[in-house]
Amino acid sequence: MLNINFLKKTADVKKKALNGEISLDELSNCYEKAVAQNPVVFQLETTNVCNMRCTMCPRTNQMQRKLGYMEPELYGKIIEQIEPYSPSELLKWRKYLTLSDFKDMFIKSDEDYFAFTISAESLTLHGFGEPLLDPHIVDRIKIAKLRNIPVYFSCNPNNMNEGLLRSLLDIGLDYLKYSVEGLDAEIIRKYRGVKVNMEQIYNIINKSIELVERNNYRTLVILTMLLFGKTNEETTDAYLKEWCGQGLFAYVKNAHHAWVYKDDDNFSNTSQYMRSFCEHPWMTVSILYDGTVVPCALDYNGILAMGNVKEQSLEEIWNSKKYREFRKGHAEGTFPESHYCSVCDLPVMGAKNKKKKSLSL
Repeated sequence: MLNINFLKKTADVKKKALNGEISLDELSNCYEKAVAQNPVVFQLETTNVCNMRCTMCPRTNQMQRKLGYMEPELYGKIIEQIEPYSPSELLKWRKYLTLSDFKDMFIKSDEDYFAFTISAESLTLHGFGEPLLDPHIVDRIKIAKLRNIPVYFSCNPNNMNEGLLRSLLDIGLDYLKYSVEGLDAEIIRKYRGVKVNMEQIYNIINKSIELVERNNYRTLVILTMLLFGKTNEETTDAYLKEWCGQGLFAYVKNAHHAWVYKDDDNFSNTSQYMRSFCEHPWMTVSILYDGTVVPCALDYNGILAMGNVKEQSLEEIWNSKKYREFRKGHAEGTFPESHYCSVCDLPVMGAKNKKKKSLSL
């Protein structure tokens, strides 16, 4: 989830800052005042176990954490601290999007639409692992649904079987996203690092659509392809033509964060969110399977650990001195060049203009 109330509160001042109308200090002060007492959980990693060797994932060659699964007791403790949005809040948010600078994204189904609607409104139950390999995934979704928390996760269709699919649909999984990087096995193998079964991929996607339509499940089936600059953009039109209008939501997603894709000279990113600056320090937290709380969903090694929910509540971690100092570092752009946030494509608030104390991106 994203903190949709924070986004609404800060939209005008952020626009002024991006246009150079107010100072960086004014923007930072506004953000501090808009910080909620409790954080919104963006991503909850239940496992970092995966059977893929994806070239786009830092887990493949850079993750040094031990492999494991979140303890059921810890998962329950976290879920109890998450407050879902009320139906009225979500209705106001959707209306706000149609009247704001985000309104253009409703013209076509793209990643901005996904980010500010589906992802913003639901708890992401994946991290640097394959959720379908989590033996507790069905029970975890049940627990979240008892708290009326919408749930979404992204997975590899080759890891799905019909029995598991039916269980996920039966318990009311809100959004089921399959990641498929092309229309033939060789293209997918290039990015996923292992051989895939295209027949199985097509069969499970079509079975998902069939079961949803036949049984009137509320689950939205989603299909996404990562776009790596110009390296696979020639397949984009064919991909969307193949799947759009087939009873699912298909879109192409930019491969965010070029620091992960250093070998791709054609890397580019056009998403609305990535054209701005990072707001997560004031808005959301992500949680690794061992309970480590990090401000960044891409912190695959837990380098930016702010605390652990085994020892503190989310509220205590969120309002801690360590977290406040981290936000200050983002606002002032005072991180050293070696800092994790300094190499990210999504800049920190103060990185672009430390001396002038204004924001110009």
